[in-house]
Amino acid sequence: MTTLQTAAQQALEALELLQNAIYNIGGEHVTGLGYANHAADSAEKPITGLKAALAEPVEEPVAWRFQFAVGGWAYGSQPPLGSKYPAYPLYATPPQRKPLTEEDLRKLADKHLFYQLESYEVSGVFALARAVEQAHGIKE
Repeated sequence: MTTLQTAAQQALEALELLQNAIYNIGGEHVTGLGYANHAADSAEKPITGLKAALAEPVEEPVAWRFQFAVGGWAYGSQPPLGSKYPAYPLYATPPQRKPLTEEDLRKLADKHLFYQLESYEVSGVFALARAVEQAHGIKE
C-alpha cells in the first residue's frame, strides 16, 4: 500500500469515527462529549498524514511497458486499453525512498522476530534498521 493510500485509509477511518461520534451526541449511547472529543483527537494524526502524503509531488510516468498476448514486451506513451495483461509505468528517475516509520518498523519486527527478550529499542533492532536505511541512501 502506498503512503497516500495508507494515509487516506487512516483518514477515512478517523472520519467514520467522528461521524459515529456526531450521530451519538445526545443519544442514549453517550452521556457526555468525551466520546466526541476522543474521536476528534484521534483524527488529528491521520488527517496530518493525509495532508503530508497529498503534498508529496507525484511524478508522471514517461512511458509504459506492457505485454503482448503472444509474448514479448511493447512500450508506449499510454497503457493499452482493455488489455488483460498488466501494464507497468516507467519513470525518468526512481522515486526517493523515505525511512520507515517507527510503527512500520515495529510491525516488521513483530512479523520477523520470533523471540525477543528486550524491547526493540534496547536490543538494537531499530538501530540496525536505521543503519541499513542510511547505507542505502534512504534519508528523511
